[in-house]
Amino acid sequence: MAEAKRPILELRDIEKSYGATDEAKVIDGVDLAVQAGESLAIIGPSGCGKSTLLNIMGTLDRPTAGSVRLDGEDVARLDDRALAGVRNKKIGFIFQLHHLLPQCSIIENVMVPTIVGPGGEEVRQRAERLLERVGLSHRLSHRPGQLSGGERQRVAVVRALVNRPSLLLADEPTGSLDRKGAEGLCDLLVELNKEEKVTIIMVTHSMALAERMGKVLELDEGKLGRPKKLEDDPKAEKAPKAEEAGKAEEAREVEEQRRAEEARKADEARKAEESRRAEAKREAEQERREEARLAEEPRQAEEAAEKRRKARKKKASSKEKVSAKKSSGKKKTSTRGSARGKGKRK
Repeated sequence: MAEAKRPILELRDIEKSYGATDEAKVIDGVDLAVQAGESLAIIGPSGCGKSTLLNIMGTLDRPTAGSVRLDGEDVARLDDRALAGVRNKKIGFIFQLHHLLPQCSIIENVMVPTIVGPGGEEVRQRAERLLERVGLSHRLSHRPGQLSGGERQRVAVVRALVNRPSLLLADEPTGSLDRKGAEGLCDLLVELNKEEKVTIIMVTHSMALAERMGKVLELDEGKLGRPKKLEDDPKAEKAPKAEEAGKAEEAREVEEQRRAEEARKADEARKAEESRRAEAKREAEQERREEARLAEEPRQAEEAAEKRRKARKKKASSKEKVSAKKSSGKKKTSTRGSARGKGKRK
């Protein structure tokens, strides 16, 4: 007989209480086993404890009682340092809000979980491949403020997958998106579940999205079981607050993008005006220099002509002096000759 596969995640009799009384018990005796590669959705009304249960699965919170086993290891017994290592290597998280670092580029945000690991070119290449897979290869150097809400959530998905986790936990990942964005993100999660062989557990208000997962469970009054129809459940929300929050978030993002675009255009206009002024100043300086050069040419020509006149005059004067010296020498020779003649006749 073949040995049964060990669940990748196993919860045994999980309880979570806030306070000393049973009235404050949020999770009440939950048992769950999830196999590697499965996809699971957990539904339920707001405040029922879905996010609390997901945080316990992801070791972000500790149960009041019970055990959490990941790959057979009871992680509830590990200290905080060891749990941080487990989360970094084995678990990926996607939250309702993307929680991207606004000052970092998209590729830098995706690489954040790899900082404590070996890193290297291989990790960078995986990050780029995943961004290409989700249609964001042209956005590597952009910042989160330059992306739409759906694009930012896709970046958050890639960030959660970059370290090759075996378990992906998604807490209302479509809560801040419109219907089209939510459907697109859900399609992406389904595809990645098959392609990356990663186990996905998602909590959501939406039964339509939940049914895209391989299995659906409902958390109600602390108990986890097969879902009831939401329309028959008096505690279910007909108009979930998450949808309203999503619309508000989308409107805020649109306004942020509009302001960013206006600021960008204003900055471009300022730079263009500065460039125009600098060019006009440069042209004016060139014209001034040209005018000065043209004004200087007649003066330089006159100076050159004056130098030539002086040179000719100096040359003529030198010739006259030489001629005068020669004439004076001849007269002296003639006088000496006449004096010698007279002496002989005497």
